[in-house]
Amino acid sequence: MQGEVTAAAAGDLDATMVAHEAAGRLLAMMPDTGDDMAAARAAHMAVAKLLRAMKRR
Repeated sequence: MQGEVTAAAAGDLDATMVAHEAAGRLLAMMPDTGDDMAAARAAHMAVAKLLRAMKRR
């Protein structure tokens, strides 16, 4: 998740898209338990919203 958040913060649309896809695949493979996973999923969803906004520009 750190890579997608960093790329989004830097405003790099291509890097954000790649990192977001990779993070989504990683999250799909991991069990959905614990507060740490909830935080990771929340960060991933926040980047998804930011990515949509970046694409509209």
